Amino acid sequence: RANQREWSIWNSATSNRRLILCPLKFAFPFGLANVMSRAIPLTEEEMRMAKETDALPDWNYEGPHDISEPTEPKGSDWGHYEGRIVALDYGLLG
Repeated sequence: RANQREWSIWNSATSNRRLILCPLKFAFPFGLANVMSRAIPLTEEEMRMAKETDALPDWNYEGPHDISEPTEPKGSDWGHYEGRIVALDYGLLG
């Protein structure tokens, strides 16, 4: 289910929100697997620093009609992609 939710989030994301999501290139049927662009996961130290300096991108939740924050604040869920920090795992059910 999380893979299907990631595909749905990616497809419905605005161009601004896509900048904080690791690009999803292909989704296998029934949520079997997703293929994303290659990103380098944050280390725990990088995640600690990102939290301390408020460097993690903000989803900017816009109210009841909006998708709730689909990420978790864990280093393994975030990574480096094309010079920016992106969410690697964004299928969290809110």
